[in-house]
Amino acid sequence: MFQTTELDIFFSQRYLVTFYEQPMSSVQEMFKRVEVNPEVKQWEIDILLYELLDRLMDQYAPILDDFQESLDKLEELAIDNPPPEFLVTISDRKTELLNLRRIMTQQREISRETDAGRGAVHGPVVTDLFPGRS
Repeated sequence: MFQTTELDIFFSQRYLVTFYEQPMSSVQEMFKRVEVNPEVKQWEIDILLYELLDRLMDQYAPILDDFQESLDKLEELAIDNPPPEFLVTISDRKTELLNLRRIMTQQREISRETDAGRGAVHGPVVTDLFPGRS
């Protein structure tokens, strides 16, 4: 249903480095934005990181919509007349959902570490990503 791509990010107060093996639209969008808009080059690293993470998170909306549609179809099949492979299909969707949950949990933990000041950059923008959390 969906395919993941690993993105490694290294950053400090002076640089933001991304490493990936396959093209990623979120990263490409950021590169284009930096190339086209000279003002972006003046942004602090925490703002650049926020913008990149925001674009990455935007990629989850269509995936979740697809899951919703798939689950709706499975629900209809379960009520009407489930085919013999029905349980296999449910198992596949469950595996995909658990994989997505694992990925999102790791990303949430990274965001928390950054928010708590354990990351290399802890500016006001990163602090405001998750207000009220310590």
